[in-house]
Amino acid sequence: RIVEGALPFDEYTSRVQVRSVGADRCEVTWSSEFRPCPSGALETPLDIEAFLGAQLRSGIDGLRRLHEAG
Repeated sequence: RIVEGALPFDEYTSRVQVRSVGADRCEVTWSSEFRPCPSGALETPLDIEAFLGAQLRSGIDGLRRLHEAG
């Protein structure tokens, strides 16, 4: 849960689950709930889908690095 920060959302909660699905394989489930800030609160319009896609890719890459380092 992010209570305060630079994200363009209010009431942001996210959950990440990783479970084994076989030898050297896993399944990642990422869910989020949020309320976008009013558009007038942002300097530029936000493409929520692109923003969250970038966040998801970054998070998955981080999980992959942790796994490979372990």
